Amino acid sequence: MTNSLQDQETCTSTSCCQKEAQHQEVRTIQPNWKQHDDGETLTVRVALPGVSKNDLALSAKDQRVTLQAPRSGSSLRYELDLELSRDLDPGSISAKLTDGVLKLDFSRKEESKPRTVPVEG
Repeated sequence: MTNSLQDQETCTSTSCCQKEAQHQEVRTIQPNWKQHDDGETLTVRVALPGVSKNDLALSAKDQRVTLQAPRSGSSLRYELDLELSRDLDPGSISAKLTDGVLKLDFSRKEESKPRTVPVEG
């Protein structure tokens, strides 16, 4: 019965308060992101402050890229779902996380890349 009485007492110890913090509701937010297209490659930069590479979940299926990552030390969770245009190759994704910014590069499919047409004369 001692355990049940302690559970009902007001939190006064650090370990008890830490347990309560762990039970806080996790809020999901969409991170800020921007894109740059140079004609051959689409680059997407996503701001993910407080996210470590090991906690980052990145997946690609068909023309959709999904990102999920908890922000360490808080109750925030980043989620981003991007739909790629048909001219991008989802199998060509490269990803790099540096200083809280995730850089994603997507190559264009060969048939979608700009090409020079020779003119005969």
